[in-house]
This record gives sequence, C-alpha cells and structure tokens, in this order.
Amino acid sequence: MKLKYYNKTALAVLILSFLMSSCRSVESGNSENIIDPPVSVGDASVVVNLLGPEFVESDGNNPQASTGKQLRNPQAKETYYTLTSPSTLLAAEVSEDTSVPLNTSAGIKPVALVEGDPLVNGTKFRLIAYKMDGSYAGSKDFAVGTTSTSGLRLPKGVPYWMVVYSYGTNYLSGISPSETMSLGNAKHTYDNMVGQNGFLYQIQMFTPQEGDNTMSVVLRHKIAQVTTKINSSALSAPNNITSVTSATLIGNNKNAEFNLSNGSTASRSTSQNVETTFGQSPSTEWTSNAVFINADSPVNKTISFSANIAINNQTAKPVTITNGFSIKPGYRTTYKINLKETKCGAVVKVGTVTGFRQFSCYNGGATENGSPFTPSADIHGAKYQWDGKKMVQNYDQTNIYANPGTGTDTDNTFGAGNITNENSMGLVCPPDYRVPSKDEWDSFIQANTLGLHTLSKISTGSTVYDSGIIVTYGGKITLFLPLAGYRSYISDPLNSNFGKFFKVITGGNGIYWSSTAVPNSFGTSVYNAYSLDFGDSSNSPGFTLNVGSNTPRRNGASLRCIKI
Repeated sequence: MKLKYYNKTALAVLILSFLMSSCRSVESGNSENIIDPPVSVGDASVVVNLLGPEFVESDGNNPQASTGKQLRNPQAKETYYTLTSPSTLLAAEVSEDTSVPLNTSAGIKPVALVEGDPLVNGTKFRLIAYKMDGSYAGSKDFAVGTTSTSGLRLPKGVPYWMVVYSYGTNYLSGISPSETMSLGNAKHTYDNMVGQNGFLYQIQMFTPQEGDNTMSVVLRHKIAQVTTKINSSALSAPNNITSVTSATLIGNNKNAEFNLSNGSTASRSTSQNVETTFGQSPSTEWTSNAVFINADSPVNKTISFSANIAINNQTAKPVTITNGFSIKPGYRTTYKINLKETKCGAVVKVGTVTGFRQFSCYNGGATENGSPFTPSADIHGAKYQWDGKKMVQNYDQTNIYANPGTGTDTDNTFGAGNITNENSMGLVCPPDYRVPSKDEWDSFIQANTLGLHTLSKISTGSTVYDSGIIVTYGGKITLFLPLAGYRSYISDPLNSNFGKFFKVITGGNGIYWSSTAVPNSFGTSVYNAYSLDFGDSSNSPGFTLNVGSNTPRRNGASLRCIKI
C-alpha cells in the first residue's frame, strides 16, 4: 500500500509539473531557447514577451505633441536633374511622402511612435541581464513563435538591467566578448546585411521573483527604414512606368557599433550600397521594398539614389539623385520621386518668328552635375577661342595666367595669334544644335525676363562661381548662364605676363560667343566677333547686358548652343 501511495504521489507531481510547463509555454509562446550559455543558476526564470516593434519620431521644433499631429518636419522638396538630350532634363522632385500615419499622444515631450511591421515567427532576439553595478549576469536567445523550454535563470528578488535586441530577422550573431563586459562598456557590432537587417533595442529595469517571470518588451528601431516611391503622372501620356532597374541607395554603412547601455551608436564603418527592388505592373507610381539604411544625417542630405527608369517601354533613362535623402536613425520614411520633363531655353526671334527656343542646358565643356540652374564651379564650362580652340574647365579654374597651348596639351589648345579670317568660326555644338547669331542674342535680351541669381551678395574674383543670369519662362527658370568670366590675351610687351591669357574676374563678368564676326573692315587690326556680354552693376537689376563688338576672336569666352 505504501508503494502504491508513492506511485500516486509521483503521478500527481508529474501532472503538476506538466501543467506548470504548459503555463510557461502560454506565457512565452513567442520565445525559444536558442542558446543557453552557462550562468549562475538561481531560483527565478525570465522569458520575454515581445509586444511588437516601433519606430520613434521626435521633432525638436515643436514644444508639445498633440493627438493626430504629425510631429516630424518633412524634408523640403528639392529637384535633381538628369540630362536626356542637350536641352532636355528629366527632373526628379524629391519629397517626403507625408501620408505615413503616425500614432501620437499628448505630452510635454514631442515624441511620436509609429508601429513597425509585426515580427514574424522565427525572428530571433536576445536577452542580456546586467547587475546594478553593471557586471554581466547572463544571457539567453529566443525566437518568436517557438515555445521556450526555459527562461534565463537568475537569483530572485535582485534588480537587473535587462537589454533586449533583435535584427528583426531569423539571423542573430553569437554573443561576443564585448557584450559580456561591464554595461557601461558593453557594445554590440551590427551587420546591415545589405539593407535587410534592422537593429531593434530596449533596456529596462526588472526584478525577477521566485518561479517563472514574463517580462513584456516593445523593441525600438535604431536603424532608419527607407521606402522609395517613383511617380510619373506629370510626364506626357502615355506615361506608365514599365521598368525600374539597378535601383540603388548610396551612402549606407555595413557595420555599426551600438552601446548596450542606451542604444546609441558608438561608430559606423564600411560603405555598402543597398539595392532596392520595384516589381509592379505598368502604372504611374511604383513603390520599392523597404530597406534599412545605416546612416545618421538628419540635417545634411548624404544618401544618394540612382536607377534606370523606363516609361511606356521606351529606352530606360538614368535618374541620379545626389545627396538627396536625409536619414535619421529610428525613423521610417517614404521618399517620393516625382518625375517631370523640363526644356531648357528662352524666347528668341529667328527670322520673323519669335517664340520659345531650346538651348543646351549646360555651357560647353561643363560638368553635367544634375544642377544646371544652381551656381557652382562645375557648370562654368570651358573657355573657347572663336575658331574652336579650347581651354578645359579644370585648367581654366586652376591657372590665372595661362600660356598659349603647345598643340599637344589637350587641356589647353589656345593659340596666341590673331584670328584674322572672319569666316573661320570653328565652335562646335552637339548634333542639331548651333552657335546663336548676333541677332538671336539681341532678341534674347529684348524678349526675356532676365534676373540675377547669386548665392550671396555678388562678388568677383578668379575663384568666384556663385553668380549668373536666369531666364524665367512660364513661371519657372528655364535657363541659367553663369558669370564665368573670360580669358584675355596680354599683348603689352612691357607686361611681365606678355603673351599669356589672363583670367578676367568671374562672378561679375561673362561673355558668350555668337557665330557672327565683326567685319574686318571695322578698323585696322580689328579681329573681333559679336558676343553676349554681362557685367556687374551697383544699379538695379545688378548687372549690365548687351551684345558687344569688342571681343577679340582669340580671347577665351563661354559657349552656349541653341537648337536648330
């Protein structure tokens, strides 16, 4: 009978043990014991109940959050241009898509939380416990959707700093020695995995009690998530996007080192571009997959985007947005790229007809930098003698005094002699474009709304690149002519720089060639050509403009072509 009694008792203990195990399985049904490193075994067990992920948004410009208010100031719109023909630009207007919903709550701190995508079954996460003195106490790995066989064993009634982190995927690297250091020095090395891994983190104080303990945690994203939309509705129909290939975000970092004490970033390293995919049916708006971008540039735009985009099954055109996206860790942002087509040009009278005529968007020899309407050294272009000899942009900008070319130096082919033949105009434009005539430049002055565009108060010097003349048509800028200065031949034998070409000040002067020669009969030894001449002025509108006859053909001037 005694043996039978003990058998019943043992059975009861087994049943009770099974029920307790079942209870633990319910509490931690989203957890799994992946790794069980040796720790000091206590009389409390801790499992993690993940309530989900969130992105954090903050706006230091708002004193108080309010329900339903979008707190993050969206990035201002900015347009980037890709040249598709000498006078045609594919404009990419970049803005933040403000339709992303935010869950906000009232309070004195301007913080808004955005729910992240649910963590799917199999997502791995790690729990690390640190004692109040910062020393490492133990760790355990789990997986969402997998029943845990046991929790992290710790002494009961002792408070701990509990760090929980995940990549949001089924990947989790092994715990490293740097994570088992004192909490103040503990760090985790994150791998971006080409935009596929995020880094979700939380730290909180927790005191386990005797038996099984469930600690509820909401993980917060520490890496920015970026989605890109491309919209072609502003293009002329048929305007469906039919393919987007080689879509790449540039400026991502492969690695980051996170401080486990607060989730801040200690360092980032190793540049690694991230490809995005667009796989929709033909329509005017395509959306990419969401990727994680490991960068921190909330003010300066450091992330670039490039892709080949085909409209209506035509040949794909490259679209490049250089430093177009700002990135702030922990934000989930959708950037929208609206495609538009812009024609460069101005109103010009050709024959008896006055109308909008296309001009090349850049000066001859300029760098096609995607910003033809913004003053910069890149778009000043080369200097040309009237017969076509050239001094390239970089050489022109780095040599105030330049000797005539040697004939073998491709950077500078300038000749020293007068260009006496009034029929020797040799300036070369792209196919279907030509050099404007004197009469066309005259009508350009008379028929257009012209203005001075400068990044600061107009200034002059050999290295000033921040001013130019803008043409406005239909309410928008359609042409920008930099005040790029010119090259003047020093013919005075008493001058120490005799025989050289002097760089006349930029920022306040500019000369653009015409195809029309000043007849040699105008005077003895006059070998000039007509040109569009700009000068600075203290009077409104801040510049002078005329078609002059005083530019020697051997001087170096800018070239801008008009479409035939």
